[in-house]
Amino acid sequence: MESALYVVAPRPRRPRRLSRTYTPLSRNHSMALTPTSGRDLTSDVSRGVSNDAMWARMLTAPPSDLPSPATPWRRGSQANFPGRAMSVIDQVEEDMTKALDDLETEAHQQQLQSRSKIVRCLCRLVGGRQPTPDGEDLAEPLLSNGGEDGLGRPLGFAKMNFARLLQRSLDNAMDAAEHEGVDADLLAQKVRVALEAVQRAHSPTSLISVIREVRRSVPGDMDPFEDKPLLSAYMCSLRIRWSYFFMFALILALALFSGEITEVFFAVFAVNTGPYLEHPEDLIPAGTEAWFEFWLLPFAVMLLALVGDEMSDLVLDAFDRPPLIWSLALVLAALQRDRKWAPAMRTCQLFDVAFIFLTEGIPLLNAMWCKLLGVGFWHGYMQGGLFAAFVATGITLFAEISISIHDVDGSDGQKAFRHVYHVLDKHKIFPGILSSRYDVFRAHFELVSRPPIGFAGCTASSELLRDTWRALRFLVHAVPGVVKQSNNRLAFCTMVLWTCVSVLAMWGLPVIASAVAMMLTVAILSIKMTMNFPQVTGPFYNVVLIFFLCVAIGLEAGTAFSITAEHITPLMMSDGFSAVHWRTGQQGRRRLPSVWLGNASAKSPYAICRMSWGSRDARLSALDVAALAWVAYEPDCAVMAELLRASFAQLGRSAPFMEACSPYDALPRWVSFYFPPSRPGGQGTRVFAVKGTSTWRDIYTDTKLFATIQVLQAFSKVVPILSLLPEKLVQNIVGRARTRGGGERHLWEDLERTVHAFQQRVFKEVSWRQAEVVLTGHSLGGCVAQIVASRLQLPALVFSAPGVVFSALRFGLPVERARHVMVVAPDGDMVAKVDRQAGVVQNIACHGLDGLPASAGACHSLLRTSCELWRACGDDRGRDFSDTCDPYIGPDPRFGQALGGGADSAW
Repeated sequence: MESALYVVAPRPRRPRRLSRTYTPLSRNHSMALTPTSGRDLTSDVSRGVSNDAMWARMLTAPPSDLPSPATPWRRGSQANFPGRAMSVIDQVEEDMTKALDDLETEAHQQQLQSRSKIVRCLCRLVGGRQPTPDGEDLAEPLLSNGGEDGLGRPLGFAKMNFARLLQRSLDNAMDAAEHEGVDADLLAQKVRVALEAVQRAHSPTSLISVIREVRRSVPGDMDPFEDKPLLSAYMCSLRIRWSYFFMFALILALALFSGEITEVFFAVFAVNTGPYLEHPEDLIPAGTEAWFEFWLLPFAVMLLALVGDEMSDLVLDAFDRPPLIWSLALVLAALQRDRKWAPAMRTCQLFDVAFIFLTEGIPLLNAMWCKLLGVGFWHGYMQGGLFAAFVATGITLFAEISISIHDVDGSDGQKAFRHVYHVLDKHKIFPGILSSRYDVFRAHFELVSRPPIGFAGCTASSELLRDTWRALRFLVHAVPGVVKQSNNRLAFCTMVLWTCVSVLAMWGLPVIASAVAMMLTVAILSIKMTMNFPQVTGPFYNVVLIFFLCVAIGLEAGTAFSITAEHITPLMMSDGFSAVHWRTGQQGRRRLPSVWLGNASAKSPYAICRMSWGSRDARLSALDVAALAWVAYEPDCAVMAELLRASFAQLGRSAPFMEACSPYDALPRWVSFYFPPSRPGGQGTRVFAVKGTSTWRDIYTDTKLFATIQVLQAFSKVVPILSLLPEKLVQNIVGRARTRGGGERHLWEDLERTVHAFQQRVFKEVSWRQAEVVLTGHSLGGCVAQIVASRLQLPALVFSAPGVVFSALRFGLPVERARHVMVVAPDGDMVAKVDRQAGVVQNIACHGLDGLPASAGACHSLLRTSCELWRACGDDRGRDFSDTCDPYIGPDPRFGQALGGGADSAW
């Protein structure tokens, strides 16, 4: 049935209560104000809602049973306090806004109840039971296209109250309009538009949309700074600065939470397969802590989504015009908790001072302090703005929680917040000028709060204690209420399932199964939370959940490859045979020369070419150390002797041999090599090589150690987090003054004890293998090697290893001790860019055979890195790298020139 449009026409020169009637028009008819006789306007509005006898009883109810207009009409001045009187049009708009707030609240409740019924019906159908009749009645309108019966009885009553409240407000205002010379038709037009729009809504969702459209039709005041260029420019800068500060704080919070959650997720798998196998005494406490943190992951993801949703609202609020009125309305509503009461003048003055100190004082004070310390003025200003943004976020969160707590007790906190927000938005009152426009602001309230009496500190302390007590009481009453509402036991079953998954994860459950179970748990609990607490979630909540779903899929896709322990081929050959002969027993076809001593006519492109490690009697080049780091990847310790003989046979009596070798699945896996001195009585060289990432436990450990700093670095590409925050602060954030599960220390402490034991034996037994110690490793092994070298003050040469600057506190080492470690970092290798390098960094080129930059994964290869060093530096021992380097280096002279070797570097 096509709905009709109703035209309101007031009678001229009527008594105090005038009856306005209607004339129904089709949608194509011209809209003219036509007086008629007959029924009251609200009766026809109600007839558009339903023809049930219930609505007839509602219409015949006496006026005393209906709520009065939101603000009783007072002609000339406010009755309870002197001040600016509201105009007739403002009064009608005020009543309309409050009535819309009440109607919107009821629409949200009806929508929530309908969704809850639908979920219960679905759960009963899944369980093989028939849905309840009331569930079908409430679910059907929401699932259908809507109709006259789609609103439900509670919302229908609210719709009737809305119509009658507006009619009474207009009746009270018309008499004053005649005295003040206000056009009565304008008042009737405003009410008519609102009633017609609400009458056409036939479902809670459509009603909420209509309410928002009606609100947009209510005009607001002009910006008071519109004709003041300097103040207008200041407000523009305020919006830009604080939008950036809140965005900065949002990204920092997301980065920290994301990294922490990722570390917790992989920590439980690292405990199952990590260093605790060698230290069973630490398995139970570390495993229990890791399991409990893993079990809390769904709640941590939901908390991150809530924090992200709140901070995204602050970003939008800061960029709004006027700025930050949403947060100001929250704080004012949290103090008053009733839309009838206006805050005291002293309270508004306090807010203005606090706002100016927060937005301008804190950043400037921190900037001047950093200037005195030599850090830099703008650097300190950005730090102060970030701190102020977190303070403002905390205040806003506390205010919103306070409103929610009092709403549970039956107060009108949400209504007060909406009313204050509409008043601030209508008159363009933003923080900082609230006290200067107090007369305009308080005219929208019936009463005024008394200023606090007594010492301000005592008053604030008593308020804090009272709010804390109310919060505890809220938790005691809210938790049983939520459990009681879970009739379908879906949330309980979900938590039981997640508990089982978390236990199985400790004993080898696949990562993909755990990730899917966690996301399902988060989704179900989020739906349940949205049903019980719809005010705490917003659009950004779902965005964060989708973000974590993408992260889970990306983690699984990034690790979806098989890892097998295969025997390796020597990096170079010194016995006259090639690497192909090592594998197949047949001599291969060579494209590169078997001996390359370097380009003597050109300067070496890398400083590492002229460097050596170890004692004077057993010098090692970078290629020698790289060969030992490559040998550490061999699964069988017995085969390592053959690999050493193939790579260092030309040394004769000074050829190295293996002293000790840990199991391949140990974490970390290390091997000790000894190079005898070239002369009697000399000092040899002992090299500890640490294996890099080659097993699943290595992958879990990599993610567990560097997830937080990796996410921080990723977000720093959007907002310069790491460049603005002090280095010590980032170290405290990443380190957290502890290690997760207490087991990370075994990664370097085992090797540290081994190296220390070798040194003690050399000190006690003068005749036993005197040697200088050098540490090396690739990838994760390089990280462990430089940690041990820094703690023991030993030289180290590592390849493609992550840095340790931001993780120094976590690893328990001073950054200054790591500056003598040398890191070989190929261009394009992303692993070497994780964290920040503390030692000497030797950057080398990474190109393909076509001269173009290779991929990040290809540049991380130790073989490619060694071949680039061989191409640029040459091998003074004359060993054959041709078969190993054939896939990475071409004989074309152009590539030798492009890679820095000069024209003579072609083969």
